[in-house]
This record gives sequence, structure tokens and C-alpha cells, in this order.
Amino acid sequence: LSETMKAISILISMIIPYINNIFEKEKSKIQKEASDVQQYIDTYLYSAVLNEESKYRNQKEWNNTLKKSEMDKLVSKCDEMKENWYSDYSQKKDVEQIYLSQKENINWDNNLRNNYLKLNYVSFFILLIAIFIVVILFNLTFVKSMLYFAWLLVIINYFQKNISMLKNDIKNQEIMKEIAIIIENNFEKENFKIEDILELEIKLQDKIYRHRKTAYLIPDWFYKF
Repeated sequence: LSETMKAISILISMIIPYINNIFEKEKSKIQKEASDVQQYIDTYLYSAVLNEESKYRNQKEWNNTLKKSEMDKLVSKCDEMKENWYSDYSQKKDVEQIYLSQKENINWDNNLRNNYLKLNYVSFFILLIAIFIVVILFNLTFVKSMLYFAWLLVIINYFQKNISMLKNDIKNQEIMKEIAIIIENNFEKENFKIEDILELEIKLQDKIYRHRKTAYLIPDWFYKF
């Protein structure tokens, strides 16, 4: 029985990375499409606020995955979606509405990632304690424990990867926050130029879009919870 358990553990540890690689490729494709959808909604709403075909709609690299027919369907639904997409900033100036929406997006996502990072730290810590307790209770040597629980190395690697990606996402969001502060400071100037603020907002939106394409995907159940 013990030899069978060893064989199963080793087999599981070999299969999991292969399965994970397949899911990673599919996840990247879906994430790219999702980021295009989010970006399109943002640019559509911002253009509506400015009441013109602004520069937001002319960034070719932003909407290169979805077909035009799919985009058109999205636009037709946009009036419904925009009601809950961001808070109501309609009483603010047009460029300020865009900035506040961007800021809301960054802060919401940043809080989500910080909370999920904490969950990963706690889960990883609990896992290490559980492994330690099992090794002590069954008086296993390090080598024996690795043979029996080889698949645990995959789980440990999973948590380490999650933590690394989340920390990198949060670091990138700090850069976004710095741009947001510059935009906010521009609003405080007596004779601020709308063109200058728009350029900064476009720069910020580009970073938001690139973040969405590569950021760690947090499970739906977490932010719904």
C-alpha cells in the first residue's frame, strides 16, 4: 500500500503541471478578450462624456481581439451596463468624471488584490503548519514526506506564484496611483488645460488596460463574497 501511495503521489505531481499549462494558455486568451471588453466599455463611456469621438476611440492596440459585430452588440448594451459600471459622477466636469472613474477602478482593484494577497499568505502559512504536524505525528523523515506528498510541492509553488504575481500587480498599481495624483494636482490649478489632463488620462487608461491583460485573475467567488 505504501508503495502504491508513493507512486500515486509522484504521478499526481507530474500530471498537475501539464494540466495547469493547458489552463494557463486558455486563461490568457480569455483574459485578453475580457480586457478588450472592459477597455471598450471604458472608452465608449468616456467618449460619451466628452460628446465626441475622442482619442480614447482611436487607440488601435486597444480593441484588436473582438470582431466589429461583437463590439456593436456591446455598444447596444452599454446604456444598461454603464448604470452600474461606475459611480455617478455626472455632476462633475467631463474630464473629472473620467479621472474619478479611473481612480475608482484602480482603488477597487487594488483593495481586492491586497485582500486576496493576505488570504494567500494565511493559506500558505496554514499549509506549512499542516505539513509540519503530519510529519511529526507520523514520524516521517524529510525524504519520506516528500515521497508521500510530492504533489504538495506543486501546491506550494502555486501559492508562491500567486503571491509573486499579486505583489507585482500591486506594485504596478502604485505607478497608476502616481499618475492619478498628477492628474488631481492639475485640477487644482486655476487655469488647467483640458488637453493636458486628457493626455494624462489616456496614459493612465493605457496602463489600466495593460494591467487587465496581464494581472493575476482573482476568482469570482472572492470579490462576490
